[in-house]
Amino acid sequence: ARKPGSIIERCVDYSKGQTSITHYEILKKLEKINCTYIRCDLETGRTHQIRVHFSSMGHSLLGDSLYGNSSNLIDRQALHCFKISFIHPITKKEMHFECDLPQEFQEFIDKLEENGIIGPPTGNSKPREVLVQFSESEEE
Repeated sequence: ARKPGSIIERCVDYSKGQTSITHYEILKKLEKINCTYIRCDLETGRTHQIRVHFSSMGHSLLGDSLYGNSSNLIDRQALHCFKISFIHPITKKEMHFECDLPQEFQEFIDKLEENGIIGPPTGNSKPREVLVQFSESEEE
């Protein structure tokens, strides 16, 4: 739902909000930088869905200054959609799009790999699309 008093922010609101479903898989814990690398698959497409869901659980996206905190590790949210499909609202045709990582995001991933924080991708793995911050004091 829309966060009370804000025209931009959203929040989890079980009484006023619409159904919003995010599936996620933990791919790797990055304890050196207090983060977890995950993959998300969305069943719904709500405004700021990933950011709101993880922030509501106390695990904001790295670099997300609206729902968490900015980061000295990256100058943007550590979030990238590499693949999306949907039914076009006018033509009713199924649309599919894929996108490589932006250069600054790839440079961030390369830096983490160079410093031994994460290993290089293996096989046909897709780009790392989400890096979600977690608190050391919380259980996953």
